[in-house]
Amino acid sequence: MNSMQGLIILILGLMTVLGCASSQDGPAYSGPGAVPDPAAVSIGDATYAVDLALSSEERAQGLSGREHLPQDAGMLFVFEDERVLHFWMKEMHFPLDIIWIDANCSLLEVAADVPTPPPDADNDDIPRVQSPSPARFVLEVNAGEAERNGLRAGDTVAFLGAIAGQHGC
Repeated sequence: MNSMQGLIILILGLMTVLGCASSQDGPAYSGPGAVPDPAAVSIGDATYAVDLALSSEERAQGLSGREHLPQDAGMLFVFEDERVLHFWMKEMHFPLDIIWIDANCSLLEVAADVPTPPPDADNDDIPRVQSPSPARFVLEVNAGEAERNGLRAGDTVAFLGAIAGQHGC
């Protein structure tokens, strides 16, 4: 056997081992080299791929500084407990719908089309948006998404993909 044949056999062997290893990773994977299902939130007939804001630092950063958010995408803010929440649009470049969700995974209310503040606004001058009652989760999506998808108070919320079965929803 020459060195080229040996190299081919080595590569095929590695591909077989790697293929077997990835197929044992569980149901979140769909085949060799696949990535886990992304985190998603489902409300009614709408599903949004979401980035997560779990820590206080991630929640403080939120979507601030981003230039845009793809359609059917959002950011899910997860809090340790249910309480009245206050959000603001500091350093935001596009308007949002802010969806308040309680600990029972029920949509409380949508703050629709929350505008961006002027770029030079002082922190004290940036309006705050408050949940109508205690909430445990907040989903931020592009302005108009809630209306486009007919999202209403009382709709059931479910977490899918990488966050399925986590955080109580």
